[in-house]
Amino acid sequence: MDVRDLCYVEAVASTGSHTEAAHRLGVSRQAVAKGIRRVEELADFELFSRQDGRLVPTRRGREFIADASGLLDVCDEFARDHLPHASQDSLFRREAKKCPPLIAVSGTLEPL
Repeated sequence: MDVRDLCYVEAVASTGSHTEAAHRLGVSRQAVAKGIRRVEELADFELFSRQDGRLVPTRRGREFIADASGLLDVCDEFARDHLPHASQDSLFRREAKKCPPLIAVSGTLEPL
């Protein structure tokens, strides 16, 4: 799992759809769905349930999404503060469509 997967989670939470999240982020629907599955497998619980054709965060999913959003905020701040020569289009998730793999998560945080 990497930061990009957390961006997918955040985008699905805000759109209620793999397809709409993919369109917003400029990636394939399959990439978003796989990213969500990776996170759910590591977390060992479902982040979303289906309600009236939409993906809606579960109770545990809402908690996870809030924490993931906070982590993404820290990544954004870190990039702005410490990577002055990086393109905003490739770094900042809220100012651009794409979300970078700044860190990988496999039980603990590790640099790429």
